[in-house]
Amino acid sequence: MSKLTAVAYFKGIPPNNNNAEKPLILNNFLEGVRNSGDTAIAHQGFDVVPCDVAFIQGFVHEHGKSAPHLQLRQNAVDLQKQNNKRSLIVDSNLFLYADPGNTRHYLRYSFDGVFPTTGFYFDKDVDPGRWTKISNNLGLSLKPYRTTGNHILVCCQRNGGWSMKGLSVNDWLNNTVATLRSLTDRPIVVRVHPGDKKWRQWFKMPAYPNISLSQRHIKEDLQNAWASVVQVMDSNKNVIYASTMLQGVYISPNQAANWLNLGAPEYLVNAISTSSLYAATEGGAYNCKGTGLAAGHVSDATSGINIHHAIVFSDFGIKTLSIYGDFMMVHPSGIFNFTVVADGHANYTIRNVTIFGGDVTWMDMAIEPGISDPEAEEKSSSGGSLSYCLIAAAASDFGISEWFEMKFLFFGICILIVVIIFARWCKLRYRKNGDFCCLANLEAY
Repeated sequence: MSKLTAVAYFKGIPPNNNNAEKPLILNNFLEGVRNSGDTAIAHQGFDVVPCDVAFIQGFVHEHGKSAPHLQLRQNAVDLQKQNNKRSLIVDSNLFLYADPGNTRHYLRYSFDGVFPTTGFYFDKDVDPGRWTKISNNLGLSLKPYRTTGNHILVCCQRNGGWSMKGLSVNDWLNNTVATLRSLTDRPIVVRVHPGDKKWRQWFKMPAYPNISLSQRHIKEDLQNAWASVVQVMDSNKNVIYASTMLQGVYISPNQAANWLNLGAPEYLVNAISTSSLYAATEGGAYNCKGTGLAAGHVSDATSGINIHHAIVFSDFGIKTLSIYGDFMMVHPSGIFNFTVVADGHANYTIRNVTIFGGDVTWMDMAIEPGISDPEAEEKSSSGGSLSYCLIAAAASDFGISEWFEMKFLFFGICILIVVIIFARWCKLRYRKNGDFCCLANLEAY
């Protein structure tokens, strides 16, 4: 078996670093590579080296700063992708609140990225004994699902951190608080990221009533909290899922700027699958059967600029508006054509798009400048009344199962009416032939 070559980039560590653990992480990795019989290189330069595995402390995103150590990280990751090789990224312990000095040396490792859709966190076939060991070492225990509480805790990311992918924390916070205030008057407690040492230079408290800034320990903030809200950025789409107390499963395509209710399970929602419209409830797995989500992005094909308030509609009759380029709509499953109309742009249609029940279908539309045809919406719509019924059912406060019960009751009544009409028709026909005894008996039933 040929040996692998691994390179650890020491210049990827921030300059003036005072944390002895960071270079120690790289040295320990190299020692493990050597003990495995492979080639280990401790690289001290700002250039990148072809190798099988690039080992990087920390990460960088496309909107990051131009600091030399961040550029090195980016260049190393780009080289590995170009050569179809791997990047191993190490990041901080998520449980530092329980072990501030990280005395147990727990860290996060992932291949090729740090987001759920780009990075592999070795989370397949996990040994359950690992959590038992971590929880015992750090004194952690999983709490039961909470059904009481007072305030809503909003936790911010670092401003400019790679988790935000260029989005301002203030913008995200304003959108999030505005959405919360439209749904509840509960006290809102905002918590800045404890690692953001410069937060006082940029932070602005949203101008809403009954909102406060916390500077307490996170364990104190979580006590008696009704719910907590955090920003979790998907690498490809800015999608956020949220569950509520029997009021529905919500999804946002644009980082909490807008929300759609996908339906209300009859049980408490304990977990949501972020790649589909499934939720784990006390009554089992739940999804909007026969209903999916059409979502995507609208941009100018020439400039790449996002198009705000473009009209996106299907030939089934459902339509929506893009919000700074992003759009989404609850849609029946099946095969449909989707068209986008925007001022100053030629209409654009994607044909034969399959919408799967209980899943998300993505469509990215780059449209050319030109003359739009707003009447195309009316020409192609064929089922507007039915579409609104489906949307109302998926967005109502009662469970989808109740909607199906109502639908089956409706169809049952229709079938009964058809049987009665058919029986009366048969009775008249047989009466003319002088042979209606069987039908007379049937009518008696």
